[in-house]
Amino acid sequence: ELAGLPELLPAYLDPEFRGEKLLTGASFASSASGYADTTAHTLNVLPLDEQVDNFRLYKAQLVNMVGQEKATKIVSEALFGLSTGTDDFAINYYINPLTRNNYSVEDFQNLLIQSLTVFIQNVYSEGCTRLAIIGLPPFGCLPSQITLHNLLQDTCVEEFNEVARSFNTKIKLLAGEIELNYSGLQIVYLDIYDTLADIVNFPIKYGFEEARKGCCGT
Repeated sequence: ELAGLPELLPAYLDPEFRGEKLLTGASFASSASGYADTTAHTLNVLPLDEQVDNFRLYKAQLVNMVGQEKATKIVSEALFGLSTGTDDFAINYYINPLTRNNYSVEDFQNLLIQSLTVFIQNVYSEGCTRLAIIGLPPFGCLPSQITLHNLLQDTCVEEFNEVARSFNTKIKLLAGEIELNYSGLQIVYLDIYDTLADIVNFPIKYGFEEARKGCCGT
């Protein structure tokens, strides 16, 4: 609020998003999408490349509103955030037998890293200089995953959590490599795994009584 920013970023596709709202940023996210296009297609949401296309449209609107020079400055000084990947595994790889038949876990992870690489290249070419990438959570502790894959034991699916940890390592390695090759680009990796794992394992410490059961039937 002190910075003059909205509490929540407005959705770019919101019909009410226009005028002065363009100046304080937007969300181009599409819930349940992922790094892989097939993940988005599973639930008929926008894949990552279409989200970038919407950002390009936003840039054009910004230029029309404030001019090229100021629009370039706004974009170059903006913080871009990317948080995705959980559904690539939770509703794609571990649900869709075709995906598992075509890829080993590591091959699928590498496919997602390739998609992340293309995303970074695309937003960099559009003027992004500051990018925060949020890693995967311990998605094996999601109530939905416990119900689907570990109901009898009613504990986190450790195999899935290991996949999350190894994928996060790949993200960090990629971020370091890309920073070396893209002048002026700063990438920050934000770890949420450890904090969320601690909440799951020690909910009382954070004011929760239950951390393994979902609120909506899972």
